Amino acid sequence: MHEILPLSAGDAAAAAYLERAAFSTPWSEADIIRDIEENHCAVWLKAQREGVMAGYVCARVAADEGEIITLCVAPEHRGRGVGRALLGRAQDICAQRGAKTLYLEVRTRNAPAIALYEGAGFTRCGVRKGYYTRPDDDAIIYRKEL
Repeated sequence: MHEILPLSAGDAAAAAYLERAAFSTPWSEADIIRDIEENHCAVWLKAQREGVMAGYVCARVAADEGEIITLCVAPEHRGRGVGRALLGRAQDICAQRGAKTLYLEVRTRNAPAIALYEGAGFTRCGVRKGYYTRPDDDAIIYRKEL
């Protein structure tokens, strides 16, 4: 089983490596460090097994709303419950910080992520046309009451 732990600035290089492997417009190591150190609304968590980062999630809470900003699972760890564990722990922390509703966006072409979010009880509430680039894609907006 993977441990879910806080992600620190010291983990930023590993998270940025996973970003580059998974996303066409990845966050840089510097972006991740800056968000961890300066954004007090942010929640950064990692899934780790035997000292190796299997994935991470970033969420933010403002007032009574939360948002999943990014969730990434290393290709070799997909299909093993890592994303579900990260999402669940992020939801718990957002609720503890006062979020009553949680939002996220996902590419319309990202079937595994859509299955994860819908399986976790998120419901579609809108579409952002042309939200993503490289490749161009719309974003499905999801919402969940906590």
